[in-house]
Amino acid sequence: MKDLLEERGRALEETFFYLAENTLLEKIKKEEADTDLREHLKMITGIEGQSSLDNLISLNITTSSVMALTYIPFIAVAWADGAIEDFEKAIILNKAKAELGHNSLETIELLNNWLTERPSDLLLNVWKEYVWAFKKNHTSAEYTAFTREVIHFSHDIASIAGGIFGIGYESKSEKDLITSFENLFESI
Repeated sequence: MKDLLEERGRALEETFFYLAENTLLEKIKKEEADTDLREHLKMITGIEGQSSLDNLISLNITTSSVMALTYIPFIAVAWADGAIEDFEKAIILNKAKAELGHNSLETIELLNNWLTERPSDLLLNVWKEYVWAFKKNHTSAEYTAFTREVIHFSHDIASIAGGIFGIGYESKSEKDLITSFENLFESI
């Protein structure tokens, strides 16, 4: 009987250490994968801050879906009045599909998620850091073209849902958000 108890005790001990070791190995592998992803995202986006890169990872942005960053202001404008109309969602997704092509299914899926369920404010904060990095790593002409596109399409999204027959009206929250984009662009 004593041998049986000792045997069971050893078996439980071995199982415990096996599970603990596997958990530790999984944690190490995840940390290594996040470190690799963080380095790749740093190279692609120009964002250097550790916490900013961690925020990208927490938002499920990978090297395959990093292009989703450029659509964040449009998603924010669409959500600015508290809800997204189906046609706002369709316009943003159609723009992404036209610009990114069929090889960007992961990006389109991520955008669709953000258009279906309102993302946290962290998303817009990450985009602002992306803008800073974009300006730092691009020419003045590229930066100007980027800012014009953001403002222009943001106005398109905002005005499509309001006014007569859905044309020509921007809500106060949409206007305020677009003004904050303009202020950000000017402050950099």
